[in-house]
Amino acid sequence: MLEATKKPQWIDLTEGDLTTLGIYKLEGDNLKVCFPEVPQGPKGKRSTAFESKPDSVNDILIILKREIP
Repeated sequence: MLEATKKPQWIDLTEGDLTTLGIYKLEGDNLKVCFPEVPQGPKGKRSTAFESKPDSVNDILIILKREIP
């Protein structure tokens, strides 16, 4: 699920019964996604910043860049 009205924008990543609460930012050709390493369910903690720090809810930061042929 995406929630573009939140600041930062929210993304919920679901696999089976597990949900990970993250944030995302789309700027031009770059997509940043940050989320906790361990799924915490719908009442868990959501990432708060686009950074990767051990032992925080900002565990995993992925930056994707669109390649235009």
